[in-house]
Amino acid sequence: QAAITANTHVRVPPGTFMVGALTIGQSSTVFSCDPGAKLKLKATTITNLITVSAGLTNVEVSGCEFDGNKANNAWEGTYRAAIVVNPPSTGARILNNHIHDFIMRGLVLYIATDFQVRGNYIHDNARGYAIVCSTNVTLAYGAGCTNGVIADNVIKNNGGGGIATVAGSRLAISNNV
Repeated sequence: QAAITANTHVRVPPGTFMVGALTIGQSSTVFSCDPGAKLKLKATTITNLITVSAGLTNVEVSGCEFDGNKANNAWEGTYRAAIVVNPPSTGARILNNHIHDFIMRGLVLYIATDFQVRGNYIHDNARGYAIVCSTNVTLAYGAGCTNGVIADNVIKNNGGGGIATVAGSRLAISNNV
């Protein structure tokens, strides 16, 4: 977490890293991984792995493997995911990640504008959709996601299904399998 807090460009080296909650708190942050890098959620962790703070612009998360460690994290009635982009956000890019074995969802974007979700492999998440693009029901505001692209993702074996959008507009959803 210290590296993310102190820098706008963070690159994870090869290896498996057991982590709890990580928060991206600065606009224009690029969080990426070298080949062979894996971020695995610690056992008995009730949290999202990566949370992008509210109001940020141009944040990128790319090239990482995110393992939800589903076998060691029980359902606690909370909505955990690999990556959650909090509202409002502009210009988020979630690119070429491998997201798997989370208790709930793979990726959640709340009230995102001008975003891209491309080239991700999202599979075997237990209870939720692979990708959710939505208003923030908890905070009861927002128009959903607008001007976004969700394309070229491989989505398999997620408990809730593939892609869910709520109150979205001007979304290009294509070439997802």
